[in-house]
Amino acid sequence: MKLFIRFILVAFPLFLSACSTQHIAQPRVSLVDVEMADVSVFETSLLIKVRIQNTDPKPLRIAGGSHEVFLNGLSLGSGESGEDLTIPGHGSVTDTVRFYISNFTLFGKIQRLVNSSHLDYKIKSRLYVDSSLFGRTLEVDRQGELWQNGSL
Repeated sequence: MKLFIRFILVAFPLFLSACSTQHIAQPRVSLVDVEMADVSVFETSLLIKVRIQNTDPKPLRIAGGSHEVFLNGLSLGSGESGEDLTIPGHGSVTDTVRFYISNFTLFGKIQRLVNSSHLDYKIKSRLYVDSSLFGRTLEVDRQGELWQNGSL
């Protein structure tokens, strides 16, 4: 019995350290599209489509994420996704995230964004990776440009 307890005391920490050091390649997140969904007196909701690219040859399982988006330097706040996604190795998927924006906060700036044909964006994402026994959080930042093609 003592031998079994010693084995557990030695093997279990090694098992935990092996799980925690499992390498996950940093995915890429980019903004694909922005659509205005609903407008009310107090709130506007946007549907923001993000692309998540897996840079690893192994499939990547994502158990949701949160995204904070800036358009032309203007913070649009953040949106949450509870979508379970499996991204094939060296593949990509898109996820549409709903953002709720207070019109009082963005009064006067929404029209400027809607009428703009070119948008600089920055997206800060936190992806919840579903790997083996333990989940892991990956922080991903990305900047880029969007050009309007009738969807904004």
